[in-house]
Amino acid sequence: MIFMGKMPLVSVVILNWNGREDTIELLNSLKKTTYENYEILIVDQGSIDSSVEAIKKKFKNLKIIQNKTNVGFAGGNNIGMKHSKGDYVFLMNNDMVVHPNWLSELVKVAEADKTIGITGSMILFYGDRDTIDRLGSIEANRIAGVVIPYARDVKDKDQFREPIETHFLNGLIRRDVIRKVGMYDEKMFAGGFEEIDFCSRARKRGYKTVVVPTSKLWHKGARTIKPGTYFLIFNSYKNKLRYILRNYNFAEKVLAVSFNLIYYFFKVFNFLYKMRPDLSKAIINAVIWNLKNYKDYL
Repeated sequence: MIFMGKMPLVSVVILNWNGREDTIELLNSLKKTTYENYEILIVDQGSIDSSVEAIKKKFKNLKIIQNKTNVGFAGGNNIGMKHSKGDYVFLMNNDMVVHPNWLSELVKVAEADKTIGITGSMILFYGDRDTIDRLGSIEANRIAGVVIPYARDVKDKDQFREPIETHFLNGLIRRDVIRKVGMYDEKMFAGGFEEIDFCSRARKRGYKTVVVPTSKLWHKGARTIKPGTYFLIFNSYKNKLRYILRNYNFAEKVLAVSFNLIYYFFKVFNFLYKMRPDLSKAIINAVIWNLKNYKDYL
């Protein structure tokens, strides 16, 4: 692609927490990026696997921000955004690899329409490189708070060519969005709904969230937070309620919170039946956490 005038600077922010091999594989793939005007910022979350030393040895032209502790997905990305200089910021998971033209395709679409606030890529499965994981996500049932991937488990045969507007995605964020909408909600910490909350706030301000299928990333998934753990259950259930309470109108909140509390009630007993009282406790604590933070929702 030929850009008329100056190519906007893109800041690629990558979180790393004891993910040395994944991060190095991603950085190697980024070296093949055809778009030329970008910077890379690594935000290390207190890793103890010699990640920083290995990255510094192999890669010279990138910025590394070292946190003493893991401040979470939201907090780590916010630190990256604060240190970034780009006209756009891309918050990238470290367990990905990229197609060489991934960034040029995103910038081309974003620059053509200033109402687009966030521009995302087609995400494919790392282990099955021709199968689509998602083209963003859509809110399938607002009362239940059900969010599903768009076009999941579909073979990529280049049938998707034009940009697709979906509700939620991770992607290239226009700097104006960060100025007007703010950053990630750090009380969500990690475990899901951080991007959904951010996209919802952007859309409320009139920005579109668009997926560009010709920009392709491959995602490994579940490399940092393991499924079936107290940490994941607590944060995912906590964040879902917080998302509803922060983004829905009064009538929607009443309906959605009521529905989800009933669902949570059955999940508590389901985990008890499966001899996982720790996960039942995680759900109860997720509800209690939101009650303690009720002032955020007034």
